[in-house]
Formats: sequence, C-alpha cells, structure tokens
Amino acid sequence: MSFLRELYADLHARNLRLYVNTQILTSDDDFKQVAANSDGLVLMNYDQHQIESQPGPVASQEWFVNNLRHVLTLVPRRS
Repeated sequence: MSFLRELYADLHARNLRLYVNTQILTSDDDFKQVAANSDGLVLMNYDQHQIESQPGPVASQEWFVNNLRHVLTLVPRRS
C-alpha cells in the first residue's frame, strides 16, 4: 500500500487524479486503504461464476447489487 500512498501524493501534487481498478474479491481492509489513497475505485463487479463453481451468469443482478451495497459500506461516496 505504500506505493499507492506515494503515487497518490505525487499525482495530487501535480494536480492529477488516481482511480484504481479493484477486484470484487478484495478484502474489506484493502478496499478501505485503496479508497483512502485514491480519488475513486473502478469496481470490477463481474465473474460471479468461476471454474470451480456451477455455470451461471457473468454477474446476476442480485449479486451485482449486493456487491455494490457492501463496498459502499466500506468506501465513502464522494461527489
């Protein structure tokens, strides 16, 4: 996380922004740290079914929305 923290500080000093692609399986603590050291997350909210699971949709509506709701409990909304 120190790399992300340093990159974020360096970019802000240059009046630039940092958005980070984040996998949905990221730990809650990592979500919080990435959010604290970036201008926003780009949530990769897909691949509900893996090779080890039963076949199904790429991301069912319920799974997709539940993931968003969970991440929003960890990451503050900004306007």
